Amino acid sequence: MAKRCTGIFRGFIDKAGKKYDPSQLPDKVKRSIVTMFIKADMKRRQQILLETAHEIAEPKCHTQRSSKENL
Repeated sequence: MAKRCTGIFRGFIDKAGKKYDPSQLPDKVKRSIVTMFIKADMKRRQQILLETAHEIAEPKCHTQRSSKENL
């Protein structure tokens, strides 16, 4: 299960701003994130993927803002 869904976990960040490597996340946490993702509608899924994609590509806030304006 974890190998198929690793795209969801890339750039996973908690509220404190600590980045997590998918291999460091406990299985229970992984399952809850996958469940949340599966239950979400398509619009929310795209939002989740965009958020994680922005965190991977542009971790700095000022570049993130400018990339959203370009979309």
